[in-house]
Amino acid sequence: MMSRSIVSRAAAAAVRAPVGARAASMNLGPTDAQAAALDALKPGKFGHVATNPRDSGADPAKCPSLAANEYLLYSARHESNARTYVRRFPFAIKSAKGCKLTDTDGKEYYDCKNVAGTLALGHNHDIVIDAAKKFLDSGAPIQSLDMATPEKKAYMETLFSVLPQELSKLHFCSPAGTDVLDAAVKLCKYATGRRTVMAFHGGYHGHGAGPLAMMGNLGAKEALTGLMSDVHFLPYPYAYRNPFGVDGEEGEKTVMKYIETIFADAESGIPKPACVVVEAIQGEGGVGALSPTALRELRRITAEHDVPLVVDEVQAGFCRSGDFWAFQNNGSGIVPDVVCMSKAAGGSMPLAVMAYKPELDAWSAGAHTGTFRGNQIAFACGKAQTDYLRDNKMHERAAEKGARLMGHLRDIMAESSTIVDVRGRGLMLGVEFGLADEVDHLGLPKPDGEMAGEVQKLALRNGMIQERGGRGGSVMRFLCPLIVEDEDIDAMADIFRTAVKQAEVGLGRV
Repeated sequence: MMSRSIVSRAAAAAVRAPVGARAASMNLGPTDAQAAALDALKPGKFGHVATNPRDSGADPAKCPSLAANEYLLYSARHESNARTYVRRFPFAIKSAKGCKLTDTDGKEYYDCKNVAGTLALGHNHDIVIDAAKKFLDSGAPIQSLDMATPEKKAYMETLFSVLPQELSKLHFCSPAGTDVLDAAVKLCKYATGRRTVMAFHGGYHGHGAGPLAMMGNLGAKEALTGLMSDVHFLPYPYAYRNPFGVDGEEGEKTVMKYIETIFADAESGIPKPACVVVEAIQGEGGVGALSPTALRELRRITAEHDVPLVVDEVQAGFCRSGDFWAFQNNGSGIVPDVVCMSKAAGGSMPLAVMAYKPELDAWSAGAHTGTFRGNQIAFACGKAQTDYLRDNKMHERAAEKGARLMGHLRDIMAESSTIVDVRGRGLMLGVEFGLADEVDHLGLPKPDGEMAGEVQKLALRNGMIQERGGRGGSVMRFLCPLIVEDEDIDAMADIFRTAVKQAEVGLGRV
């Protein structure tokens, strides 16, 4: 693994100080009119009731300095009130390449959101573009339901080449992560004859009625009825904000012992479940990650009690974590019963698929269908990308580049009065902000979503887009493409450092 390069203090100062000048020279960031409008982006502004703590609430239809952009205005007038990212990032994208976006005003932005981690190789990578062009010139059908095609067979063979051999069955779903999670739970219920599902605090698995029921965050589901019933939640074992108030490995052991007790106790009140659904790295939940020990313990407990373990690799899979699959964390050695994939699975094209052990294949024809599960262009692009990821050992590159970025983030944390934790694996990292003068029931700084929101806004102004997550939207997330170069990482860290310092001054958090 490459060690983080050492930069002299003078050189670092030269890089850090003139962010505005650097942004101007690189043509980074929004226009002056958009930048002025960003100052007004607060939850609930412009008539929008922001129920999601990560939603800025910006509405260009009622904001004159944004209304000059015809694309934003058209979106505000004609798209649903549930639209999300156009509120947080009020610019229109014209082009994209690698880890950068260019808006319709010619301004560039570093993309640390990466379509929620979908673009493993960044925007418009030659491997993907060439595969798409070749397919479109081939005369092959673009859609085929679940009928057999050469493209589908080739994709399946490539996918099997990077999966544990025990996972020898595939099922293609409607092309979204939420549907593949729905299918996984359905499969396990068919196979076991049980109805109970166990999920984790902080989990995120999509917005269908089943996955929404397994979501930790209440904002999207508390007003709804008719969600999947009999879902029970387990504490997620990660070091910071351990629910039992115990730090480090001991805290993790305490959580795992509690989980084992629930399974072993005949009077726990929870029926034996059809499955346990978990993310090896929680994305929207704030980038908490299971250690190899926790993964092995969870696999042992579920196996001993004959409960299928479903691992959601929708965001963390395909090398992002520093391993090809996040459940392989540094040689954890576990094999789940079901692995759910989407986002990067289709090489930038919509695709969702689950791999599972053949003994679970108890459902019958038509048990879970979908019109667009035979997306042939996604098979072609997904195969090309997966071959590239495997052959070029891109998981090792993600670990190397992630270590460089993690080094920067830890340096920024050391300089900051508001950052309370930096965590994650590979190129799936998170920075949590906390209130120094307010503590929660565990005696830890309360999550500071306001600070994270201000950092997000200021980073955007300086030419970088990032997503937020975690409790109260207090975690700033980095989901850089795997092809990111050292100079890009250094520039992203520079922008982030400046945004943190500006936000601390602006909010009086110094």
